[in-house]
Amino acid sequence: MAVAALRRDDPVRLGDYHLLGRLGEGGQGTVYLGRRGGAGEQAAVKLLGAEAAESETARMRFMREFEVAMQVDDFCTARVLDVGMQDGRPFIVSEYVPGPSLYRQVVEHGPLTGGELQRVAIGMATALVAIHQRGIVHRDLKPQNVLLGPSGARVIDFGIARALDVSTQTTRMIGTPLYMAPEQVRAESAAPPIDVFAWAATVVFAATGAPPFAADSLPAVINRILNDEPDLGGLTGRLREIAALCLAKDPGRRPDAAQVLLWLLGKDLTPPRPPAAAPPAVELQAIPREVLVEGRKLAALRRSDAAADSAGGTTADPAGLSFGERGRTSPAGGRADWGVVPAPRAPQTPQAPLPPHTPPPAGGGYPMPERPLHAEATWPPPVPRARGRSGLRWVVAASVAAVLLAGALALLLLLPRLLASDGTGGGYETHGPQPTHTATGSPYGGQGDGYGTHY
Repeated sequence: MAVAALRRDDPVRLGDYHLLGRLGEGGQGTVYLGRRGGAGEQAAVKLLGAEAAESETARMRFMREFEVAMQVDDFCTARVLDVGMQDGRPFIVSEYVPGPSLYRQVVEHGPLTGGELQRVAIGMATALVAIHQRGIVHRDLKPQNVLLGPSGARVIDFGIARALDVSTQTTRMIGTPLYMAPEQVRAESAAPPIDVFAWAATVVFAATGAPPFAADSLPAVINRILNDEPDLGGLTGRLREIAALCLAKDPGRRPDAAQVLLWLLGKDLTPPRPPAAAPPAVELQAIPREVLVEGRKLAALRRSDAAADSAGGTTADPAGLSFGERGRTSPAGGRADWGVVPAPRAPQTPQAPLPPHTPPPAGGGYPMPERPLHAEATWPPPVPRARGRSGLRWVVAASVAAVLLAGALALLLLLPRLLASDGTGGGYETHGPQPTHTATGSPYGGQGDGYGTHY
């Protein structure tokens, strides 16, 4: 890295460091090459500009760079060595990286190609993984903030970096427009996807010498970032595919830095899935108080029914309840209860129906129904009917009737003989003249209509 001579208004010493020359100048201030003591190691000393030092916001942002850089691993950035204040202007001392910035390398020597381009892309992606794992968003990754040192690419300048655990809302555009993501242009919340977008834009610059959304004016640049597809120029192969995915307008469609690093190292290139759309919000409507009251009554009734069923008792007849307590019948045949959605019932196994009732036959008891050996049990179980006693009563009655009938017949046969034996007439013989008229014979041996009567 070329070192320019000090100017007349530049300080000669900052804290314990003697200044040797100028390394660069930016919006926040000037970076000097310094050495601690007489024979100490070289270091980069960054001093906040005189005008910026008058702003409280600029001083806080400058000191934030020191705080954030202390949290980042040393292998991917310039290690912070010291911090101090001189004449009301803060300065930060960091490790000196002997090498040009990526911007100066491309401008002075042309775009990178082959393995050199691959090493820079992997080095920047590795640095982003380490930065994001610390919960930090850089917010200003660009070719000017990438140093090409002997050990590889280093990401510097955390002046506008923001920790993820604090509010990331901003009211104005912060960063370098040529490498900003669309959500950063719209001054939305800062998150790691904006660094991934800036990584891809920086890779395109390193490979082609121009950013992917270059234009003649700032409004034209912003319009291209928001609406146009990126110009990837001569970037080819796998690196072109990865850069195209990282430059997606929707931050949800971009891969994270860890995925980018795995793709660069040869892992199968699988585009990330877009986030699932949130379900539409359901607008809740106010329920009238009367409906709520009826619903509570119905819920209490159902609880009492369930308790009675579990205890084997009986429940109240729904016909005696009010309309709100009974519910109403829906057109489909179910119950449309007020304010209460009935809980789904578990499916029940259908049971075999009971056999139909048949009247007893004239000569005996009820016949037993024929049922399969393994029929399902029913409740309540059928009550067995008595058979033997009913049949016995019929047999006894028939026997008594037969005995009475036999006795009556015997009495009728013996009655004429008993009457003849006492001289009153009758019997099988008659005395005196026979009657001249025709008479009907008695079936029992006499004539007339009686038991042996004479005419």
